Amino acid sequence: MGLFGNSEERALRREELRLLQERHNALFNEANVVDGLIASKREAAAKMMDIEAAANAPKWEYRVDDDLEPAALSALGSKGWELVGLTSYATGGGVGGDSFMMVHVRFALKRALLENYSEEVQGVLGEITDLDTRINEIRREAETVRREINGY
Repeated sequence: MGLFGNSEERALRREELRLLQERHNALFNEANVVDGLIASKREAAAKMMDIEAAANAPKWEYRVDDDLEPAALSALGSKGWELVGLTSYATGGGVGGDSFMMVHVRFALKRALLENYSEEVQGVLGEITDLDTRINEIRREAETVRREINGY
């Protein structure tokens, strides 16, 4: 017998070591496959969750109006519109003072979009929205004309 046992024992140990390394490699490869499956399942689940969340999320319609009077804003509120933002901007005030500078307020509104309305109701609601926009345009133009008249 030698220092490390006889040649048969060494051969057996080499074979055991080779089998252990083979098993380790197989487990490592299997772990990589499972990791890949987990990643693809997570990605698929995230996509499915996004689709379901989008399908179940509230739908909104939006509108932007300029220079709304408080009564008009209240009327829109009673129709389900919610103020979600506003900003101001100026027009006029050209070089040399040849026109009045006017400051305007732009309102951003949203309301829940009810998809269960009949087409007839949706059509009428669309017409109302268009008319609301037009009346605000008329009011703004009338205010501009009034200021011009007062400037004479």
